[in-house]
Amino acid sequence: MTNFREVAEAAVRKLESDRSDLLVINSDLNRQLVSFQANKAEPVNRWFAYREGFSKSLVEYIFEVSAIKPGSTVGDPFAGTGASAIAAAEKGSNGIAFELLPVGIEIMETWNSIQEADRGELVHAIETAVATKPWQQHNKRVDFENLRITENAFPATNDEALGRYRSWARSTDEDQARIFSFAAFCILESISYTRKDGQYLRWDSLSNHGRSKSTFSKGPILDFDFAIVKKLEQIAADLRENLADDESARSPLTIFSGSVLESMPLLEPESIDLVVTSPPYCNRYDYTRTYALELAYLGVDEKEIRRLRQALLTCTVEHKERDFREFSAGPLKIALNAHGSSNTLSRIVQFLRSEAADGRLNNRGIVNMVDGYFLDLSLHLVQTFTKLKPGSSYFMVNDNVQYNGVSIPVDLILCEIAESIGFKTEFVWVLPRGKGNSSQQMKIHGRRELRKCVYHWRVPLNRSQEI
Repeated sequence: MTNFREVAEAAVRKLESDRSDLLVINSDLNRQLVSFQANKAEPVNRWFAYREGFSKSLVEYIFEVSAIKPGSTVGDPFAGTGASAIAAAEKGSNGIAFELLPVGIEIMETWNSIQEADRGELVHAIETAVATKPWQQHNKRVDFENLRITENAFPATNDEALGRYRSWARSTDEDQARIFSFAAFCILESISYTRKDGQYLRWDSLSNHGRSKSTFSKGPILDFDFAIVKKLEQIAADLRENLADDESARSPLTIFSGSVLESMPLLEPESIDLVVTSPPYCNRYDYTRTYALELAYLGVDEKEIRRLRQALLTCTVEHKERDFREFSAGPLKIALNAHGSSNTLSRIVQFLRSEAADGRLNNRGIVNMVDGYFLDLSLHLVQTFTKLKPGSSYFMVNDNVQYNGVSIPVDLILCEIAESIGFKTEFVWVLPRGKGNSSQQMKIHGRRELRKCVYHWRVPLNRSQEI
């Protein structure tokens, strides 16, 4: 009888042995650099705590390694808050951002708005608002249209103050209205009973959310007026600091709203000089839940939440099998072949299926998620290959994962797939310190350190792949 665990683990060991030359420990990198942590002290980047992003410092490091020149075009297929595209614009290059979630789109559009506005006037308007707090005397309000998972998210006093503030913000001039509204968008978590925690929102024990009583204590829940004033002061300080910047050197970001699988084909061939990105990881995180407060603030309803959840890169157990009939047959065929080229991936999927069949997998959806994740990225890499100029580079930040005790070398499997499409793997930067597997996995299988990596693929000067 086949032991699928042993077969999968043997395939992983062989792949890691065969491709060990690609793995390069880079002592310049750390957890802060490849996550949002390093942005906490960065003007503008610190306004909204987007925990799934990577740092501006990492992007600048990659720009330096790549010797990217002003006027180049930098693409970010999984843009989040647009770290790569914004860093490119600040260096005098063109930033192209693809993003599905309205949260990231709101952040990037606000950045674009600031580039086009008179910053001096914005600073004056913000400082005046902070001094006078006009929303306190405003007698109208814009109600927070809750999703089911955000009901009763705010203390009553904060809910009331937020509603008055939103109504007042809409009454100001267009550029000011966007920045004032964005300031409130940035403090939703701090004035609520919730805290973002991996796959979901955690609720403070003081909340009245209608679920079983939580024992979690979030800590201080900020008063709305205190929180909004602090955020407005932070924004004004950052804008004031950058008043002398040469704004004329910055082009607005080109933002594609929606799935990159639908938007990437719209670009002209050989139009991108560099890609720097980080896709959702294969870790079951559902960003429509994590950022539910912000999505509700932006007017996203339950129907749209369900659509967004399915349109995301396949990374949650709720994903249904994607309907690929809408995609061009040529690229899809190459993607399917690339996806099928990894013996290690097929052995891992086979193992997960056997675990699910025997009732040992805590969610059967993990099988389709893992398989679908690599198929989605195979199609994405096929689509992107012809949009990159010959000799150009693709940098991806990603983490390895583990399910039921078997480590999945996402880095090396994706390198196999990328190479079958036509890319050349230059190296896989490995952080000196990885991350632990999940607490559930540790209890059963013990702690195993998983690689955190940055991959560098290059398009050959003479393409051989016809797509």
